[in-house]
Amino acid sequence: MKDFLKKGLAFTLAETLVVMGIIGVVAALTIPNLNQATGEKERVARVKKMYATLEDALGRTTAIYGQLEDWSTENKHANILSDRMVDFLKTVNSTTSNAAIQNTFFKDGKVYKYNTTSTQYKAFGTNSAAFLTADGSSVGIIEDGTNFTVFVDIDGPNKGTGTLGSDVFQFYLKSVNHYTLTPAGRYSTVGTDTGFGYTLSVDDCITNSNCTAWVIDHGNADYEKVNNTTKNSLNDSSPTYKK
Repeated sequence: MKDFLKKGLAFTLAETLVVMGIIGVVAALTIPNLNQATGEKERVARVKKMYATLEDALGRTTAIYGQLEDWSTENKHANILSDRMVDFLKTVNSTTSNAAIQNTFFKDGKVYKYNTTSTQYKAFGTNSAAFLTADGSSVGIIEDGTNFTVFVDIDGPNKGTGTLGSDVFQFYLKSVNHYTLTPAGRYSTVGTDTGFGYTLSVDDCITNSNCTAWVIDHGNADYEKVNNTTKNSLNDSSPTYKK
C-alpha cells in the first residue's frame, strides 16, 4: 500500500519534462528583459555618477582658480580646463594630444550621432583634451570658441559603439549659462542670462542626439524604444521644462 501511494503521488517523466519545458520558455522570455533592464539601470547610474563627479571637480576647480567666465583668454582652453579638473578627479591617464585621444580615449577619436556608428557628430582635434577616470570612463573636452563641449564615454574606448545616447553622453559649458555643467537636452540658448529654456523630448534625443538630460531626469533610456515614426508614443513622458 505504501509503495502504491508513493507511485500515485510521484511525477511521471513526461510531466517533469513538460514542467521543465514551461520553465525554459518563461525563462527565455523574461531573462533577456531582466538583463536589459539591469543594464539600463547600470547605465543610468553611471551617467548620473559622472555628472555629479564632474560637477564636483568643476566646483573645486573654480573655487581655486575662479569662475570660468573670469578666466583670461590665455587660460580658457580645453587643455588647461582638463589639467585643472584632473587634480580633483581619480584618473589613470590624461592627454591633450589628438593622436592619443584617438588611440586611447575615444573610439576612432570621434563621437557618433545617436543610433548610428557611421555618421560623425564630433571629432577631437587640436583644441581638445581627454582623460580616463579610475572607473574606466573616458572624458573628452572640445573647445569651441569660448565654450566647451564635454563628452563622457561611460564604458571607455574599448567597449560599446561610441554613439551619443548609447554609451557616450554630452554636456555643455557655455558662457551664456555662466559655464554651468549642463546635460545636453536641458539647455537651449534664449539670448539672456535669465531666459534659459529647458527642453527634454524624445524628438530631441532622436534628431539631435541630446539624450543626456533625458537619462538624468527620467532615469531611463526609453528613447531607444521608439524611432522617428513612433516617437509620439512617448509624448506623455517627454515634457518641456521651463524656468
